[in-house]
Amino acid sequence: MMVNISYMIVVSKDAQLSEEQGVALAFFGNFMDDYKASQLFAAFTGISSLGNIIVMTFTAARVKQEIAKEGILPFAKFFGESNFTSGIEPIPVGALLLHWSIAVAIIVGTWPIDPLPYYRLLTGVNSYTLDAFFSMLLGIGMLCLRFTRTSSGGHWRDKSSSNHVISIIAAVITVVTNGFPIIAAWFPPSSTTPQDIKDILINPWYVIATVGWCVLAFSVIYWLVFRFVLPRFGNRRGLVFVVERETFVHSEHGYYVQYHEIVTFNWVSELRRPVAGYQLAERSHPNE
Repeated sequence: MMVNISYMIVVSKDAQLSEEQGVALAFFGNFMDDYKASQLFAAFTGISSLGNIIVMTFTAARVKQEIAKEGILPFAKFFGESNFTSGIEPIPVGALLLHWSIAVAIIVGTWPIDPLPYYRLLTGVNSYTLDAFFSMLLGIGMLCLRFTRTSSGGHWRDKSSSNHVISIIAAVITVVTNGFPIIAAWFPPSSTTPQDIKDILINPWYVIATVGWCVLAFSVIYWLVFRFVLPRFGNRRGLVFVVERETFVHSEHGYYVQYHEIVTFNWVSELRRPVAGYQLAERSHPNE
């Protein structure tokens, strides 16, 4: 946020709205000649992009792996396992392959079209669903923790060492700031909105919100089918899907670190007798 504010302070409004060059390039251009500014900007962009790709590749793969460990993805055992290839750190090969496949599908699927509208659409949907929507849910969850009783009859404030008032204020700010774009996205630009602002949108004003809610609706439908429809057919009829996770931790530098985990998927009866399933485990290193 502070970087964006610094851009707005240093770069003029016309330069920010111009599509001829990026705001960051205009920022550097205020301190040096255009040639050196373009070189420095290209270097920073390359380093930043490389770091972002590396971080997001392994972070997104780990997220997909954790989703697979809940058993709700097809071939969950393959995507949820970690494999040792070299060194001491297990690698989520299946999850990395899934992440790579999705990235390739996006690149190939958008190859023949203008990349700018599609890029704006993807970043907008990502911000709408992951950033705004789930951050708003996080704030609502924080408020629920503060104002509702726990299963034992107490309050979260009795267990939390954080300041109660500050926690509530932070949660309210989170809900309001993230809820605003979720609602505002359904309102079209007014007739007084400058044309250069409208041109930045590129896509119709309703596209991002519509696609975002379609993604969320599909996710809910997927879960409902998995939770209520599958147990009514075939060998799973009348059974409940249960995931059991057993973690193993040790202490490193005064902190507990998980080094091993066993995840078991089972379709069980109401008496919780396993009738079918398989075990997914992160194998220990051969040298251990």
